[in-house]
Amino acid sequence: MSEISLNKKELEIIEKLLENPKASYKSISKKTGIPSSTVKYIVDKLEETGVIEFKVDVNVEKLGFKIADLGVAINSEDKDKVLEEATKIKGVKVVNRLAGAHDAFMIIVAEDDSGYAKVIDELRAKGILVEHFGPIVKEYKTSFPIKIIKKLKESL
Repeated sequence: MSEISLNKKELEIIEKLLENPKASYKSISKKTGIPSSTVKYIVDKLEETGVIEFKVDVNVEKLGFKIADLGVAINSEDKDKVLEEATKIKGVKVVNRLAGAHDAFMIIVAEDDSGYAKVIDELRAKGILVEHFGPIVKEYKTSFPIKIIKKLKESL
């Protein structure tokens, strides 16, 4: 893979797109002083060369779906082939091969618990064992004691 060097105009445009991916060519032009036709040309070129991508992220939870992460083990020597097959299962949205406690990490989406069970059954049929299952946590708060007022053994 060859490296692509970017000029000052390209970097300015990328910076503006990072600030607001929905920015119009006209607004980028006003902020950078680069003519909007040039902005369009540069954005098109950056897309064609794969330097930038525009994507839509759908918040599936807003649509009533549940999301969970899985840590899995694979009962096969050809782990990559098995994982490639797993990507074809409806509900499997992310698959990453790992080195460590699990062979792979997955994110699955389902309408309800029975949907989770169906996806997990399909994974199991392909020789994938779910070792860890957990809902995606949006926010994690923790507390710790700063002063112990009463201990358990004192209350017995």
